[in-house]
Amino acid sequence: MNKFDEFTLVDAIGNIDDQFVVERVEKMKITHTKRKVVAAIIAASLAVVATVSVGAAVINKKENKGTKGKINVVTKADDTENGTDTENDKIILEVENNDGAECIEDVYSFAEIPDGFILLFSEITESHNLEHYVDSLNEQSYIAFGQYLKENYHDVELDAEIFTIETYVDDEGNEYTVAKNNVHNDMAVVWDHGDYVFTVNSSLDFDTTMELCKNVCKKN
Repeated sequence: MNKFDEFTLVDAIGNIDDQFVVERVEKMKITHTKRKVVAAIIAASLAVVATVSVGAAVINKKENKGTKGKINVVTKADDTENGTDTENDKIILEVENNDGAECIEDVYSFAEIPDGFILLFSEITESHNLEHYVDSLNEQSYIAFGQYLKENYHDVELDAEIFTIETYVDDEGNEYTVAKNNVHNDMAVVWDHGDYVFTVNSSLDFDTTMELCKNVCKKN
């Protein structure tokens, strides 16, 4: 389980090898300002992550090989007096079960992305599928998608003084766990698809972010 001391959402979502970020950013050969943004977005999605509306997508309805579960939310109280390195209460997000796909066979992604957003980084391996976008006109605005094998998704630990946890259920009964950063006003959404764990990290408003989540679909 990871612990996080910084206030940013990207630090709360997971630890990352700094050298990995540097190598990825250098390969993209972008400006210094954009390098910081890209590094943050990569970090946001490697743990374990507009005004236009997202059009409806044909979501693949095949039966999942895995068992769909919930993202459990557990609160761990501050135990500083007993010598535990915990300054504030912690919120832990954990996958309820690891019954899922054994490798990334089906690749998922956003059905559409908001106008003006550009892809800065993507990677597909046997254990994860990552995509990172920023707004070409406002590089502080970002969205990131992550698809993980359930057994490879690690529990996430958040500072309870910074994050608010909400549960959102769509019309089809799918349950999403939303971690809102009350300092930086961005959010991370995590849900159990059955075969995989999906994450969406976003600086956009809640409604637009949830539309992106609901319209994630199989691409291959």
